[in-house]
Amino acid sequence: MSVHLPTHFGFERVALEKPSHSPRHSAAKTGLVRTHSNKRLSNVILGLLVMAAVTLTERMLEPSNTSFALEWAVLSLVALVTFALLAKVVFRMTASVRTWLAFYIAEAREARAEEQLFSLAKGDRRVMDDIRAARDRQEWVG
Repeated sequence: MSVHLPTHFGFERVALEKPSHSPRHSAAKTGLVRTHSNKRLSNVILGLLVMAAVTLTERMLEPSNTSFALEWAVLSLVALVTFALLAKVVFRMTASVRTWLAFYIAEAREARAEEQLFSLAKGDRRVMDDIRAARDRQEWVG
């Protein structure tokens, strides 16, 4: 005896359609990009650094006999100071890395496009003759 589970056709349409032709896919991708945007990445990195500083401080306080209130006050102070000292550094660092990465990706795309165009031109003798003639004219003028 088999059990028939209900089929959710909406999920199948989204899951089985080709991503390049699906507006739903681009909407989901846009939502994903918004969720994991670069500003949030900076916040996550900053949060992890603050958590690491608080954890290290807590580990150093553990052997000593400190009261709960004193430990809470010290850890709160460490969290606030770490946040204040590292916030601008983390945001600037992620912005500069983002800028460098965008430039690098653009350069790589351009180089790949040039390489594809040249490999296409290699297959056509007339195009290669035109390219050689243009190079010779440029060398002769310049």
